Amino acid sequence: MGDSDPRAIFGHVAEELGKRKVAFLFIREVEEEDSLLSEIRGLFAGPVIANDEMEAADGARLIEAGAADAVAFGRDYIATPDLAERIAAGGAPNPQHKPTFYPDTGEALSVGYTDYPTMAEAPLSV
Repeated sequence: MGDSDPRAIFGHVAEELGKRKVAFLFIREVEEEDSLLSEIRGLFAGPVIANDEMEAADGARLIEAGAADAVAFGRDYIATPDLAERIAAGGAPNPQHKPTFYPDTGEALSVGYTDYPTMAEAPLSV
């Protein structure tokens, strides 16, 4: 989503949502040079959750810097049922096999959404 003046529009929206006591903001933004994540965090009165292709190190850095209160790991959590434990142990997430996430074929898959292995199990074979 874009705007001719994203700083003004998203800053205004963050402030107004905070005044209305919205529970949290979930921000999908790649942290780049023109990122507004830190600014939005400063303008919104509640928790800010960052998400967009995050890895554990990204999340730790954003939280430590105060740019986010939490980080979401959408696809990695789908592919890695024990992601929190793996991050704590310094382990890597399972490889993602996107056709197993949300199949629209109407057919049952032999390997799918709930079949990804935990750290203690053998790697997924797809």
